Amino acid sequence: MTARRVVSVEPQKLDIIQLIEQLNNSDIEQIIDYTKKWITKRDEFSNRKEEKDS
Repeated sequence: MTARRVVSVEPQKLDIIQLIEQLNNSDIEQIIDYTKKWITKRDEFSNRKEEKDS
């Protein structure tokens, strides 16, 4: 049996295992809401980066 390894993601240092467990315990509407929020934040970050590069 392999041991689980916790991987942190910058900048929020999100615990991937914790996220997986939360999503596994969520219903589809909660997962969709989470995904929409994540995409919005990603797009905001990309837009800020593009503005700096211009």
